[in-house]
Amino acid sequence: MVGPVRHHGEGEHELQCECVRIFRLKHPKLASLLFAIPNGGQRHQVVAAKMKREGVLSGVPDLLLAVPCGKYHGLWVEMKYGKNTLTENQRKMFALLTEQGYKCVEVRSVEEFIEVTEVYLKTD
Repeated sequence: MVGPVRHHGEGEHELQCECVRIFRLKHPKLASLLFAIPNGGQRHQVVAAKMKREGVLSGVPDLLLAVPCGKYHGLWVEMKYGKNTLTENQRKMFALLTEQGYKCVEVRSVEEFIEVTEVYLKTD
């Protein structure tokens, strides 16, 4: 039996949607502090140019949990699905954000996202 055909990025989209949904159910008081950063995806050239002028940057992670915990100012999450790996721009951005006191993680499953966020929120 053949599984559903996925278009490029669709697996990450579905993963991210489910992670956000579960987080907001588990943490209703923090629900508005987990949000997406729309830096990825295919766009028409005019829209892409407009967004770039607005400040969109290649390499910025997909989600930000804007809650300081322990020594961290917040948690940045990059969603990856299947064989996708961090790009060079993403690795550079992780390093820059880490230097500024943020925790940065790559997540590949809902279970991993739940574990990462639960551990992060318990950081002293």
